[in-house]
Amino acid sequence: MKSYVYAILDEVNSCLKIGKANDVRMRLSDLQIGNPNPLKLVGLIECKSESFAFRVERSIHEDYSQFHIRGEWFSCENNKVLEEQFNGVSHDDVIKKTREPLIISSLFENEVTIFDNELFPRCFFYPNKPAQIKTNYEDAQRLRGYSKWRTMHYPTDGKLMLRLPDGTLLSDKRDLVFISGKKHEENLKLNRFLTSKNSTTKSLLELG
Repeated sequence: MKSYVYAILDEVNSCLKIGKANDVRMRLSDLQIGNPNPLKLVGLIECKSESFAFRVERSIHEDYSQFHIRGEWFSCENNKVLEEQFNGVSHDDVIKKTREPLIISSLFENEVTIFDNELFPRCFFYPNKPAQIKTNYEDAQRLRGYSKWRTMHYPTDGKLMLRLPDGTLLSDKRDLVFISGKKHEENLKLNRFLTSKNSTTKSLLELG
């Protein structure tokens, strides 16, 4: 059964209620009855199930705890939450974030955590998001070094950027940064646009 994570705005108090519901219209109506200020729906994320909606909601609450006011109400300062979470962004990374760590035990080593969101390097462009792993959860343990995470070339004045949160350097390559699924999708969209534009220009030149 589909469910939704919503953002409802109280413009008078400049705050957002971020919650989940199967029937968002009914939820908005119920909230309005108990609120003297006009409320309006300003963000919606469609989820494939109630459990998935719960995980998306919890992830947003955790990521934006610095804006928390009370209960499910958050300050909408600079519309940061809306811009980053409710503007058509993919939430596939939420599944990774809420998965239990994959821990491997060995006769010859201590336990090793292979897949844990808190140990992930962060996206250079969106620090609130972990770098996107390039393979699936089960195959992650077979990768070595930074190659398991998506990267892109970016000018950083020659700095070494491929580090884990604990400072471990994963590569000596410079001007290379980690990216999240969100940034990867943005790159793909830009590449499609440029390819289409170049193809159109080429066609016009041939016609000329």
